[in-house]
Amino acid sequence: MSEQIPAKKRSRRTPAASAETSTIRAPVEDVVSGLSESRTESPVDPKSTATYRLGLAAVIGLGVVILVVLAVMVFGISQGWGHRDGSAAAPAAKKPVSMTLAPGYRILSSDTQPGRLVLRVRSDSDDEIWVINTDDGSIVARIHGEAPKQ
Repeated sequence: MSEQIPAKKRSRRTPAASAETSTIRAPVEDVVSGLSESRTESPVDPKSTATYRLGLAAVIGLGVVILVVLAVMVFGISQGWGHRDGSAAAPAAKKPVSMTLAPGYRILSSDTQPGRLVLRVRSDSDDEIWVINTDDGSIVARIHGEAPKQ
């Protein structure tokens, strides 16, 4: 059948300690017939695997999602979604507020807060704090006190 021939020692670490190896030489026909037998087995079709089908379903699903999003965008643009009304864009112009202090009152100090004006006023008989709405000029609160005696 086949003959055994000792192979050369190939170890460089300890050549004297390496065991003798042998190779088996087989006829070329046996090797070729072994290769052809492995090729005759039916290979697995990659399109029939679960991974391929899952990937294909993902690609199709994402394609459908893209088409739906594009359709909604086209419909929204045609309906005017995202456009603002001209009236909401420009705030209404405020008309100026005019106020007159009562006779005998004078402003001691003023302070501002968002949407409010705080005035500390004094008359001969009263000390007051007025909180005024800056949008319409109305007095939101009046805090009365007695004026210090002089």
